Amino acid sequence: IFLKIVKQYEEDGYNIIEYDNGFREKTLISSHIDIENEEIDKNIPTQQEIINAQIINELEYLKCLTELNSMKGGNL
Repeated sequence: IFLKIVKQYEEDGYNIIEYDNGFREKTLISSHIDIENEEIDKNIPTQQEIINAQIINELEYLKCLTELNSMKGGNL
């Protein structure tokens, strides 16, 4: 059974949804925005995390070059 939304509006900082069965849902708007912002912030790497990842990638690349060089007798 699906409830039909009869009315949806904002009042005193709350998002209010009224359903056809008489149920009323109140959600604090600022807390909803804060939750969305927290989710967004979790997915965006910081500048330091990006720099750290780049350094690690370069170190891995240099390790591979060193191993290849030692396999070929130091001719790279």
